[in-house]
Amino acid sequence: MPENLYRSYSLEKSADSISGSLTLWEDSPSSPYDIGGTFQPVPGGPRLKVSKVNISDNVIGERNGKPYRQWQIVVEGNTEESSVETNIKYSFSISSEEKSGTMEVVQKGNSPSISLNIGETFNVPGIGNVKCTAIKGNDSYNENGIHVWTTSYEGVMYSGGNDDENPSLPDTEITISYELNGITTRTVAGEFLALMRSSTPITKKTITVYNNSVSAISSPGGTYEGGIVLSENIEKETIKVNGVTTNSYYKHSIEVES
Repeated sequence: MPENLYRSYSLEKSADSISGSLTLWEDSPSSPYDIGGTFQPVPGGPRLKVSKVNISDNVIGERNGKPYRQWQIVVEGNTEESSVETNIKYSFSISSEEKSGTMEVVQKGNSPSISLNIGETFNVPGIGNVKCTAIKGNDSYNENGIHVWTTSYEGVMYSGGNDDENPSLPDTEITISYELNGITTRTVAGEFLALMRSSTPITKKTITVYNNSVSAISSPGGTYEGGIVLSENIEKETIKVNGVTTNSYYKHSIEVES
């Protein structure tokens, strides 16, 4: 094996990283360094992560009058970059029904660092806090052979509310029906008759109100919206996106008659 005297070294430093190379010769086309390992491009200098290995043959002289062939091995590498957030990008969408946003985080390292859990909130400039409903990721390698991870956090916020304390609510709904004000019966022959009736029909309303309280907002027998309350039904409604609760409220269905 040639002496280390025949080796050549290269080292370059910048504000962000250190890179370097080591050129050596071996009797066989086998590198003592492999991708992902470490080496010192300068004796006593910093250890770098191997990102590239190139092997080629060279005739470096003669032995007994014949060409003497050696294998030239060039090892290149740089400092292993830590798994830190290097770039964050945002996008959002606003419609008449909802607001949604995405936070895309780019990291470098052997594995991604997940900073949020499903159901937690994060801020998207332009719309505010959204609740995380999905996490997606993919990886690639940059020109230096460093692992790069891209993680996308998707979130939803309904218009009018930034958090659970101020959720948006559907508008109040009113359904009106008019019924016969009188008594009906059928004759022996089957004819349908109104025996007693008023020219003023009975007006019934179903008023649907949405709020954050399970307590009744009316009392049967009392008055509400210009009529006598017949009943009130209360039902909790929950809005989910990808199985994550993003909003909840109570639906009050109140029947009144006038």
